Parts: sequence; structure tokens; C-alpha cells
Amino acid sequence: MRQMIGIRIALLLVSAFATVGSAALAQPPVDYTRGVVEQLAEFSGAMHATAKACEYGSDQQLAKMKRDEMTLHAQSGMNLSGYDKAFSRGQEEGRAQWRSLSQVERTAACKELKEQLSAAAEKLNRPIR
Repeated sequence: MRQMIGIRIALLLVSAFATVGSAALAQPPVDYTRGVVEQLAEFSGAMHATAKACEYGSDQQLAKMKRDEMTLHAQSGMNLSGYDKAFSRGQEEGRAQWRSLSQVERTAACKELKEQLSAAAEKLNRPIR
């Protein structure tokens, strides 16, 4: 559960950036955030594939995180049409990348990711165990 904190931090930082970006782009009626939302959804899907590959969360936890991300984006005024499709695309691309690694590479990548997330969490005074 604590391992999910690092992933949540990364996703919340991306979401915060999107919120600021969408507010800055909110002047004309044209939806400039569509590309941003799709990129965020693809990134989120890839992160969920990584979390699954590294056993950083259950299917239920990851589904809740996705719902929470979508709620946050919607509250910031983003148009979420296409979110699920882009999320699935990013998730499949992430899975394909993980499948291309050997077991030794996967183990090393997960270990490195956990170390990076732990370092980031420590900077926020939230250690991952």
C-alpha cells in the first residue's frame, strides 16, 4: 500500500500540472486540453502497467486510482472524452515494454523504481516501506 504513495505522488504531480495548464488555456472556447488529457491518460495507463508489473497494487487499488485521477481531471474542467481509450493504449504500450524485458531486467527495473519512489517520498517526509 505504501508503495502506491510514490506512484500516486507522480500521478498527482502530473494532474496538478494539467490543472494549471488547463486553467491557463481556458480562455477561448476551443478545447486545447484534449491532447493534454490524452497524454495524461496514456502516461497514467503506462504507470498502471508498471505498478502491476512491479506488484505495487491490487487491481482494485489501481481501478480506484484511475477513478480518482479521472475525477481530479474532470474537476479541473478537462474534457475526458477519449480518456479510457488513451489510458488503455498507454497501458498496453506499458505492458508491451515490460514483456520485452527479461525477468532479470524486470526485477532490476522494479527495484530501481522503488528506490526512486522511496527517495521522492522521503523528500516529502513520506517513506515507502
